[in-house]
Amino acid sequence: ANIDYLEQYTHQLNDIYKSFPQGQDFFIVNGADGVTSAFSGLILKPWDDRDVSQKATLKELQNKLNQMLG
Repeated sequence: ANIDYLEQYTHQLNDIYKSFPQGQDFFIVNGADGVTSAFSGLILKPWDDRDVSQKATLKELQNKLNQMLG
């Protein structure tokens, strides 16, 4: 694998993270520990600005991530 290959798959994360209205922002770092690894996260809006808990968000996020190919 190389960084271009990794980027093809992590690019899918953009749409997944953007699908969460309770999300404020997200980040993706390709090549964090070499060209075959990535690190990413979803930053949630403050408690008062969202109706969905962190726990519920994590469950939904994990289900979507499990459906990713690659």
